[in-house]
Amino acid sequence: MHLVSASWDNTVRIWNTTTGECLSVLEGHNKGVASVAYNPHGSQVVSAGEDGIVRIWDATTGECLQIIDNDKEFSHDNKDQIRSVTYSPDGSEIITAGLIRGIKICSTATGELIRKLKGQMGNTRSVQFKKDYISSNNLSIYDKAMQTQSWGDELYQLKK
Repeated sequence: MHLVSASWDNTVRIWNTTTGECLSVLEGHNKGVASVAYNPHGSQVVSAGEDGIVRIWDATTGECLQIIDNDKEFSHDNKDQIRSVTYSPDGSEIITAGLIRGIKICSTATGELIRKLKGQMGNTRSVQFKKDYISSNNLSIYDKAMQTQSWGDELYQLKK
């Protein structure tokens, strides 16, 4: 069994949980990595952090397969610090939680931004998909389709 870890030394590491051996060190981020996740099939890893860049890696070879920058309009020093990243249950989308510009959903295949949740004011620390819902720890949560506001650590349903 393997696990993946994020580090403030700008790296992602894949570990063998049986032996404790570090199998690979994935380098490419310019600042600390805050969050990592395996895709549902375990074949890819997504990472994101303070540099505002999302990277998709081959979990076996460690090759960087894709770089996603949904803050292209901002200079390197003004990119949103991503605090959390994860895959959708089917692996077709990635969701990020940014310190400044809130929650964004992008396509795994193209890297294109699908949606930024309307009204999200930033300072979101953690997000996750769960079947047909997205969970966030932020105090202001907005329904993805209806764009209605609710409060608290809640789930909201995805309307596709």
